[in-house]
Amino acid sequence: MKLRNLLLLTVVLLGLHNASEAQTVPEVQMPVLTKVTATWCPNCGTWGWTLFEGMLADNTDKAIFLNAHYSGDLTTPASQDFAANLNANGQPKFYFDNMNTLASANTVAAKRMEIAEMVNTANAQTPIANTGLEYSYDSGTYTINTKTKFFDEMTGNIHLSIVALESKLTNNQASQGIVDHTFVVRGTESSNTFGPMIASGTIAAGTEIDGTYTLEKGTNWNEENIILVAMMWSEENSNFTYINGSVGSMIFVNSLSNDLGASFTAEFRSNQVENELFINTDQDLGNSLVNIYNVNGQLVQQLFKGNLIQGEYHLPVSGLTTGNYFIEINTEKGQETIKAQF
Repeated sequence: MKLRNLLLLTVVLLGLHNASEAQTVPEVQMPVLTKVTATWCPNCGTWGWTLFEGMLADNTDKAIFLNAHYSGDLTTPASQDFAANLNANGQPKFYFDNMNTLASANTVAAKRMEIAEMVNTANAQTPIANTGLEYSYDSGTYTINTKTKFFDEMTGNIHLSIVALESKLTNNQASQGIVDHTFVVRGTESSNTFGPMIASGTIAAGTEIDGTYTLEKGTNWNEENIILVAMMWSEENSNFTYINGSVGSMIFVNSLSNDLGASFTAEFRSNQVENELFINTDQDLGNSLVNIYNVNGQLVQQLFKGNLIQGEYHLPVSGLTTGNYFIEINTEKGQETIKAQF
C-alpha cells in the first residue's frame, strides 16, 4: 500500500504490541520537582514563575515535574492531593521529592542552583526500584503497560501512581496574563491519587511486577500535549513518600499496514526524553529504506538506508517540529507504515 493511499484513511488503529516484552525499566534515580501553585496567586506568576522556568531549563530529562494547582481554575483532585501530602501551606511552594526547598522571592537564584545540584546528585545514585511505562492512545482511552523492578531489597507498602500531565495549557496566571502552563497535573489512573498498592512487606531484589491499566482522557484535555508518568510511593499511615519514577513512552505500532507478518514489529516510542523507532525482525529483509513523511506526503527525514538483517534496531528520531508524521519502512520483502506524533 502506497503512502499517498494511506493518507486517505480516516481511521487510524493504534495498538500496544506486547509492550511488556520490549519494555525496559530505567535504572536511574529520577527525582520529582513539585510546584504548589494557584492561578490567582500573584507571587506564583512573578518569582515563582521565574524559578519554575529556571528549574525546567536546568533539569530537562533529569526530573519529573509536577505543576500542582491546589486552588484556582486549573485545580484537580489529584493536584490537591499532591499538595496536601506535602503539607503545603501557602503558595508558591517548591519541593524536591517530599522536601520543602524553602524557596522565596529573595532566594530564587540560589535555590535554582541548589535544586540543580540536588537533581544531579540524585541522578548519580543507584536506585532501589523504578517503573517503566509505555502507553497508547485511541478514541479517548490510554492503554498503559508498566513494569516495576526492585534493584535491591526493600520493605514497605509500595504504591504505583500513573499521572497525566499537560503542557502548552493556555490559561490565565496572575501577574502573567494569558500564558502556556507546563506539566499541569490533570488526573491519575486510579481514584487514589497515589495509585494502587503493588507490593507489601519485604520485597526481594530482582522482583519484577507487570501491570496493565486504562485511563480515560478528561473532556478538556488536549491529547497532543499529554504525557503520562509513573511514580512509586511508600505509604505509611496514609502518608506517601516518593521513591522513584519515569516519564512514559507513547507507542505507535503497525497502525496502517501489516505486510511483513508476525515475525516483524515496528514501534514508535515518544516521551519527554527521547523519540525512537524500535524495529524487531526475525528474518533478513534485504535492502531497506526507513523514511519519515509529513501529513502532506512530503519526505522530511531518512532514518535508515541499508541491509536490515535479523535482529533489533533502535533508530533515534530528532529534529522534527511538533505534529503528526508517517514512518514508512520499505524492504525487499514488504512494507510497513506507522503513524507517529511528536
